[in-house]
Amino acid sequence: MGVYLIGSLCAVEFVTLVLSPNLFTVFMNIFILNIRSCDLGCYVNRSLVCCILYTDDVILLSASLTVLQDMLHIVHLTASDLLLEFNVDKSYGIAFGPNVGNLPSLCVGDKTLGWCSTVIYLGVHLLSGKHLRIDFDVVKRKFYSPCNCVLSNSHGTNELIQLHLQESYGLPILTYAFPGIRAYASQVRELNVCWNSVYRKIFHYNRWESVKCCINGLGRMDLVHILAFQALKFWKSLRQSTNRTLYNTFMCFRRDRDYMILLRTYSCTTTDSIGILKSKVLEHYTNIVLHVRLLAD
Repeated sequence: MGVYLIGSLCAVEFVTLVLSPNLFTVFMNIFILNIRSCDLGCYVNRSLVCCILYTDDVILLSASLTVLQDMLHIVHLTASDLLLEFNVDKSYGIAFGPNVGNLPSLCVGDKTLGWCSTVIYLGVHLLSGKHLRIDFDVVKRKFYSPCNCVLSNSHGTNELIQLHLQESYGLPILTYAFPGIRAYASQVRELNVCWNSVYRKIFHYNRWESVKCCINGLGRMDLVHILAFQALKFWKSLRQSTNRTLYNTFMCFRRDRDYMILLRTYSCTTTDSIGILKSKVLEHYTNIVLHVRLLAD
């Protein structure tokens, strides 16, 4: 779906470019209001969440196929009223739950909307299945590309500079969107192996040698603790958010098992500042390293 504005004069074209984001927001708001007015979508702690939008990437949420079809019908009618066309070729359906096979087709007007097993949303590869899963194989492939590029172009450079470059270009790929993802412990360990390999390459460690002491000696944490710290920051930001939907999300999941384990593991509270959270996570990692060294001795 797109909004096309055509101007015959340079001045008109310039105004069009300046106003396009605002005009797009106005048009998208009409879609949202029309869906919300019909009370369709999912509820999170009694708060209606019918769609998620980021620029022109839109997700419609529903726990029922019937409701989802009704939402698509509203979207189609709204687009027709605004003289817009819904692009079915760039739209897909993806299902999560116990029964995700042989789902009936959905319709947008007289066009059919297909189902797929994977969807890319904001750079995250979502996999259809019984539970919401992420394709971490793609994450690892994306990580090794800038990682190898930095290593090949920084040969002979100071090790700390190389590490800083890896933290700037490689690490964000491993941590991207992770606080909002429920990952298995095995998947976190796999990503941690990827990040440990960076230290091995830079500081010339063998594959069988531990880099825990090296990481801790540089005042840093392994990826497991980095992800834990980011998750704690994420939950804290939800708790302090002035956005009603985000705050209701925190209230709904504040007793979440994974979140409670994080708090207990690092002896944190919901009122701790970001600085205190980081110091507690770093202290936990330091204690692990010291424990490993004592066992080695």
